[in-house]
Amino acid sequence: MLKLFRANKINAIILFNQDGNMINGSYLRQLRLSRHCTLKQASAAAGCTASFISQVERGLKEPSLSTLRNLADFFGVSLVSFFQTTPSSNDGTLDADTSYYLVKRDMRRLIVLPELSVRCEEITNNGNPSAKSICPIHGAIYTLSSNCWISESLVKHPFDECVFILQGSLKAYIGEDIITVATGDCLYLYANTYHNFFNHCTEDCIVISLNG
Repeated sequence: MLKLFRANKINAIILFNQDGNMINGSYLRQLRLSRHCTLKQASAAAGCTASFISQVERGLKEPSLSTLRNLADFFGVSLVSFFQTTPSSNDGTLDADTSYYLVKRDMRRLIVLPELSVRCEEITNNGNPSAKSICPIHGAIYTLSSNCWISESLVKHPFDECVFILQGSLKAYIGEDIITVATGDCLYLYANTYHNFFNHCTEDCIVISLNG
């Protein structure tokens, strides 16, 4: 269920913004209502109570990563879509009539997953929920610290994913398989494939992930 494309060499410099993050409860509510989903249905998928989901939507509680991943799988969206950051003065208005959508470097969202040593810099959509129809491909740059997992367990999602290693190397756990993906390698994962990534090296591993 995987394809691995190997390259010899690549040079890249990645620049990150500095910003905070928190869970976007209003986005969760908007997403749930757009899918005609009740609090009871969402809570059953997330593995928590309906009252807890209601509190998350109102900004009174922050869910764990495992709860967020369950919700992301249930609604068929990326994990980082649930995070919001301070709006940038460079944020533009999306226009569905244009033939392109540019995310400037200083418009990117930086998300630090609190339970893992992982930084995620979103390079598409710019955190705007309405951008999904205009920019359906989600792209992000992940930085994994040494001896760090990208997730707390094997995960799957209802969309294909392409992972390209810009720097370093990682172990990809895919079902019962374990493979090494090094700098310049490209790993393609089909939808609903259980996987996880581990940085086994002493340096940071920088990864580009594209899915849609």
